[in-house]
Amino acid sequence: MKIKAPSFADLFAETSPQLGGARRTKFLETLDRIIPWQDLKALIGPYYSEGKRGAQPYPLELMIRIHFLQLVYNLSDPMCEETLHDSFVCRRFVGLTMDSKCPDETTILRFRHLLEKNVLDKQVFDLFKQQLTARGLLF
Repeated sequence: MKIKAPSFADLFAETSPQLGGARRTKFLETLDRIIPWQDLKALIGPYYSEGKRGAQPYPLELMIRIHFLQLVYNLSDPMCEETLHDSFVCRRFVGLTMDSKCPDETTILRFRHLLEKNVLDKQVFDLFKQQLTARGLLF
């Protein structure tokens, strides 16, 4: 996933104790290390229309990361969009800078429906569960 260079606002937010959200930051950094992003991209990629004609969708990894954010915090589509607008830590986890365009709730809904329609949601969950079990974090 191509990520833009951080702006001054990004650098300020990253070093600001008021904007850091230490527990959330630590949790999302751990999650980032254990989620098999490449395996998920390989699983979902054939169903995602990245690079085809028409309006260009958001990068696949960005959408997968948003989906995981939604899952771990039990966020509705509108609440997920709002969280991405409000939380620098969550924006950083999914790969958005402070000035990046954020997917709206409809885009998030469509991605979730794509996973459900192709029965990928269960496969995503199983892949994540396997990773947690392999690391001794789930029994």
